[in-house]
Amino acid sequence: MDLGAFVAGVVGAVNWCVRDELEPEGISSVEFAILRALQYSETSTATQLGHLLPVDRSSISRAVTNLVNRGLVGRRRRRSDRRVVTLELTEEGAEMTRELGQRVERRYDELLEGVSPENIRVFMATGRRIMENRGRARSER
Repeated sequence: MDLGAFVAGVVGAVNWCVRDELEPEGISSVEFAILRALQYSETSTATQLGHLLPVDRSSISRAVTNLVNRGLVGRRRRRSDRRVVTLELTEEGAEMTRELGQRVERRYDELLEGVSPENIRVFMATGRRIMENRGRARSER
């Protein structure tokens, strides 16, 4: 079995569904990941997003700038430490994130049609184990 090709196929199917919903709105997958992260954390910094998302700092910076320019994300300096800039969804950004999230979830449901909850649980457990093994292997080197 070619694990790499298999995983690439699964990732490709998921990315295709997400992209199909995001592109008409002019939102990239990195921008959507940032919007979703802010949706669940309410506020964050670009540094925190960098730790959360598997994306390089320059991509996060560009995506945040695009989202700010579109009025979907706001920047605010902390009063307690003016060097720290927090990011938060605007009302428009929160609304778009909710709507896109619902559309993406419907697409995920389409992908998982006919897949039992047990199959999903096993798939997720297997993926977690693979990521744990990768982390362990990297720390041993």
